Amino acid sequence: MGARLQALAAAVEPGARVADIGTDHGRLLALLRRSRAVAVAIGIDRSAAALARATAVRSDPGIELRRGDGLAPLRPGEVDTVVIAGMGARAMIGALERGAARWPELTRLILQPASQWPALRAWIAARRFALRHEAIVWERDQPHLLCVVEPVRAGADPGWSDDDLALGPLLRHRPQDPGYRAWLERRRCALAAALAEAACTGAAAEHARRDHARVLAALAAGAG
Repeated sequence: MGARLQALAAAVEPGARVADIGTDHGRLLALLRRSRAVAVAIGIDRSAAALARATAVRSDPGIELRRGDGLAPLRPGEVDTVVIAGMGARAMIGALERGAARWPELTRLILQPASQWPALRAWIAARRFALRHEAIVWERDQPHLLCVVEPVRAGADPGWSDDDLALGPLLRHRPQDPGYRAWLERRRCALAAALAEAACTGAAAEHARRDHARVLAALAAGAG
């Protein structure tokens, strides 16, 4: 089992009642049944073809597969934990917003966006949810952001800065974390290459320069 799924599973509390949204092959649910003794395991996917591929879970009577959009197939009070991984942050946010009626019943969201990381952080802040854990997990030379969120109003706006949204409000406090530093270095190289392109001018160049400067500062913070 890859590092990405292992990290998702480790973020689930033992005995939790879990829904995996966009379950696809269902391997996360199979892992949760083995390693976290989850009480409920429901896999949801919009694609009938994806659910047909979920051969890893079909022999387990403790796992239920449902076809549908986001949280819509869930009944009131059925789960306390929702996992969404492998989709872009804006698609993830859309699925969560459409399922807002389920939020009061949930104790944990485990989110692993495939892209648009700052957009997910901005949504967490706007909803006043509590970000409890943030990490970057590497698999096959690709970085994956993991966010563990309590979907309850934490009170005041967390006051995250542009640097927090771009680099991670919790990650920035762990500047020597190996996964984070590897991501920063890759981001530095990508931004340097973009700035070297003749086509990078105007607003795009200014945005790249700001991002490059904040990445360099973050790398320097962890160099000690």
